[in-house]
Amino acid sequence: MLLFCDTEAYSEIDIKARGAAFYAAHASTECTIFTYALENETVKCWDITHNPLMPIDLKQYLIDEEITLVFHNVPFDRAILKHSMEHRERTQR
Repeated sequence: MLLFCDTEAYSEIDIKARGAAFYAAHASTECTIFTYALENETVKCWDITHNPLMPIDLKQYLIDEEITLVFHNVPFDRAILKHSMEHRERTQR
């Protein structure tokens, strides 16, 4: 099964001026929207700015080894998720 995913992010950094790696790693950068759809199901949107708790179905999809994740821009989405989730963990301690 395939899980189609996309992220949207906000940052104080100008991505065109500084590049994606600097943008993703900057402390002001945060993942704001995570959209996903399992196979041909309806697209769901997790608005992280309004609800920081990951939806249960998304959490289950992400840990299911039978599901292949499909991102439009893998390097960028991976960097955004890695850095923004690490930042959230540090600030929530």
